[in-house]
Amino acid sequence: MNLTIILPFISVLLLSSNVFAAPMDIYLVERDSTQKTSYQLFGSNGDQTIAGGIGDIPLLGVCLEEGECSRTYMLEDEFNRIYALMNGTHEVPKESRIKTDNWPVTVKSQVEKESGSIKIKAESNLIGSITKKSYDFKDIKLQIDFAAKNKGPQRLDYDQVSPALKDLSLGVFQIVVQVDDDGLSAGGVFSGTGFFIDQQGYAMTNLHVADGLKKCIREKVCEIDVYFKDTTSRKEVINADLLTCSSQLDFCLFKFSNYPVQKYFELETKAISQNLLTLGYPGDKRKRFIEGADEETSLTYAIGSPIGLHGLGVSTSLFIAGGASGSPVLDEKGEKVVGILSNGATTFGSPDGDPGIFRPMAMIERMYRISEYLDDRKQNRIDAIIDGLNYTEDASEAEKLIRAYAAEKSYYNYNQLEVLSYAHPTKAIRQQMFLFLKNFKTDF
Repeated sequence: MNLTIILPFISVLLLSSNVFAAPMDIYLVERDSTQKTSYQLFGSNGDQTIAGGIGDIPLLGVCLEEGECSRTYMLEDEFNRIYALMNGTHEVPKESRIKTDNWPVTVKSQVEKESGSIKIKAESNLIGSITKKSYDFKDIKLQIDFAAKNKGPQRLDYDQVSPALKDLSLGVFQIVVQVDDDGLSAGGVFSGTGFFIDQQGYAMTNLHVADGLKKCIREKVCEIDVYFKDTTSRKEVINADLLTCSSQLDFCLFKFSNYPVQKYFELETKAISQNLLTLGYPGDKRKRFIEGADEETSLTYAIGSPIGLHGLGVSTSLFIAGGASGSPVLDEKGEKVVGILSNGATTFGSPDGDPGIFRPMAMIERMYRISEYLDDRKQNRIDAIIDGLNYTEDASEAEKLIRAYAAEKSYYNYNQLEVLSYAHPTKAIRQQMFLFLKNFKTDF
């Protein structure tokens, strides 16, 4: 509904309320050129909004209805509301509150809707200081049912969950990374979590976990030590192809070639419900799997809800600890994966972990089309591109094919491109390939 502010020093109750009318439509905001951060998520249901960050004063007051709209909020109150939601709670502890003058801010915004995009011009008025900005909102066709209340830590061991939830353990694994002694640090071991998204062996984890797999990152092909744990601890050495990664969405996609997948999770990119589940290998939960042996990180389940937005992530009341990075965030039945856990909101943590932040599968699918790996569409396109590069002698045609490969944001058949960079019969194409590979990144 449109709200017309008659008295500019009166805040709109809807903007300071903590009660959501869920679900909210989620948008990707491309910030204007003056902003250091290029993108963030933004939620709206018409009456209320949630931004993925604080500090951008005009953005906090915009509405997404066509035509002109005016809203007023109290600056300190709104900063702390968004700050709390970013950190997986609804209220900032008194000692952690953001302190600023609690002045009213009036934001006038005008919306122009185009196909798949919403253009917004916003003007904020903070006690006479006018700021004008424009934004590009992309509808990512995702709805999130945010919880109006957040529960405390709800973490369960494998032995405490139902048989149906126990079966999910076959779809997740612990990744163990050896850290070399580089002369500055003593090296050692760290671990994260990964999970399967297809019976053919497609698996995901965080980029910040995969970064420890130096050979995978460097050569795109490697062996990975993984563990499956329920009542026993079983090590597998798995051959893996690295297919794509993103630092902004903190994920990597692998294809495991020598492991028979017994459980996987289907991708969910349209809706995120209030009831969520995750399971993984946080390092604070340990037990002995063999009598007399050392304790190992054990499989832990967490139950919670989406609370707010944090940059390109969703903050939750799913409490986690280090080692759970890369865990799947699932619907309450454990059938579909809605996101990949990547951070803990340590600002408001507790002795039993930190509220988890995950990157939604909707964003990963939008930017990387990982579902197209599962039915070979992406591989078929890339095979055709590389065949074209193999046979063309025309530098301009090669340039078009190289751009097409870059647009796929994939490492699939990357090694064949490396061969072409020194073996292609046309010198100009070899040079193009060399320069491309030197600067190629899969991030958006």
